[in-house]
Amino acid sequence: MFEKIKKLAQRRGFNLKKVSSDLGFSENYFYTIKQGAQIPADRLAKVADYFGVSTDYLLGRVEKENETVSREDELSIEDAFKSTRILTYNGVILTDEEKAKAENAIREVMFQMAMEERKKNQ
Repeated sequence: MFEKIKKLAQRRGFNLKKVSSDLGFSENYFYTIKQGAQIPADRLAKVADYFGVSTDYLLGRVEKENETVSREDELSIEDAFKSTRILTYNGVILTDEEKAKAENAIREVMFQMAMEERKKNQ
């Protein structure tokens, strides 16, 4: 993602310091991404809007800047767990019990993320 952002900035004649400043991020924000830091969804959207590209492009899900992943290709986690299709992890077929455990773990993670977001917004 870092390289795509850097390339987009260079094409517009900007350095990453200017982009960070324009977006209200810390001066070295994009270098933390280069080092492996995850970018929150709201910041990802802000960067995509700034450059006029899709978030899918920044994430490497599509090749073209304004292409998006088709809704037809999307499968929600909820639907995956409800599906009669076989679910696997690292090539191992999950049992119904393992699927239930995985679903509960995901719910717990999503709950924690929601609580953290709520704390940030208070």
